[in-house]
Amino acid sequence: MSDGCVFYLREEHAGFWKRMAVLLIDGVVVLIGAIIGLSLTVAALGSIGVIDAQQVQHASKSPAAAQKLVSQVLIAGCVIAVLYHLVLWRTRGGTVGFRLMGLRLTALGGGTPIFGQLIRRLLIALIFPAIVATILLRALAVPQQQATTQPVTPASFITGLVIFSFFLLIGISSYLSIPRSARRQAQHDRFSGTWVIRRDAVPGGAAQPVEAAVFLGTIRLPYWDVEPTAGLSTLEPARPLADQ
Repeated sequence: MSDGCVFYLREEHAGFWKRMAVLLIDGVVVLIGAIIGLSLTVAALGSIGVIDAQQVQHASKSPAAAQKLVSQVLIAGCVIAVLYHLVLWRTRGGTVGFRLMGLRLTALGGGTPIFGQLIRRLLIALIFPAIVATILLRALAVPQQQATTQPVTPASFITGLVIFSFFLLIGISSYLSIPRSARRQAQHDRFSGTWVIRRDAVPGGAAQPVEAAVFLGTIRLPYWDVEPTAGLSTLEPARPLADQ
């Protein structure tokens, strides 16, 4: 690891609700991008005769075809989400949501995150929850015939609301550690060695890297943190810490 780094005061790190706003904004951007991308793909396939207007009309009336269309939008959304986050995290210091909320992404100690950190961050924050939610959704899927014949009742509505809330909790589970974290880190921040700070944040002083850990039962999960360096009157230049 590199020894030259800085730390930021806790108030310079983004809080839970700002992070939720970023998540919502980026979700809308990715969804719009997926719909536009899929629409352009359908138009391109139609122009070369791969699909025709009758097939599109059939898809709009068939529940099975509509479900397939939703799956295609989700797949397109996942691909766009990966590219969207990796490229903007690396080149712009944050996504559209980050910029609108006045935030930026840095490596531990104030440097620019490397791709290894960004990929690990993405795996923990987006891909793993998506896989878990997909598996649970398939396990809880209602057969198509049953879904089309049974009316919506208060009990089924409440059940659906509970299931939706459970999936939402899976999606934001990594963020639940922010209020308790000294540096307001989500789990994907902590284990990728990144911080989310205000765009104009000023370092609080020089720091040195230290190894820390959280415990999941008897399992020790190590990660890197920093602690202020006492006795230094000047700040060392911020440099990215090496990826672990």
